[in-house]
Amino acid sequence: MWATLSAATQCHLGPTIDGFRARSAGALRRELAPFAHEKVRIFLEEQTDVDLAVEGISGGAAVFAAAFRYEQGGWYVAIDPSLRIQATLPRPGSRIFQRTKVLAEIAARVPVTSASVWFDGSFFPAEGARTDAEHAGVLGEAPQPLRSGRHIVVAFATAGESAAARAWSFTSYGGPYRGSLAPYG
Repeated sequence: MWATLSAATQCHLGPTIDGFRARSAGALRRELAPFAHEKVRIFLEEQTDVDLAVEGISGGAAVFAAAFRYEQGGWYVAIDPSLRIQATLPRPGSRIFQRTKVLAEIAARVPVTSASVWFDGSFFPAEGARTDAEHAGVLGEAPQPLRSGRHIVVAFATAGESAAARAWSFTSYGGPYRGSLAPYG
């Protein structure tokens, strides 16, 4: 895992490989454990800036998103615990009847500089709001009526030099069913 992390992430989570193993590797391994024995599908791969990208994966019932930073000729995972994205609406794993808003809340130690949302792998127009420089949210109405089945939301944010991503899923019922859910899990 160490070799896939950006230089800044290694500094935040290490700063040495031994420090990473002792403090951070276990938590990251547990977060990725649901994908260990599942066929993983990339459902989102989007470059957001010259040196930033977001990727979302699904496997079984699990979803995960990560921010990536381009450095030294390659893309590396960017993780900064000081930049947090909370999945607020709909609640992860919830069951929704036909309609919902989508809300992600962002908190950072430095001013939040950008935030974006993707819904079922497509960029999702959402409005941003701030409570102060270090706290923001992105809110939008999901496509209506929602088709029955599983949906995945990915939120991506930047604050200063940090970038983060968060994925969560929920299920809608009562709406039109439009074919296979295979692309999303």
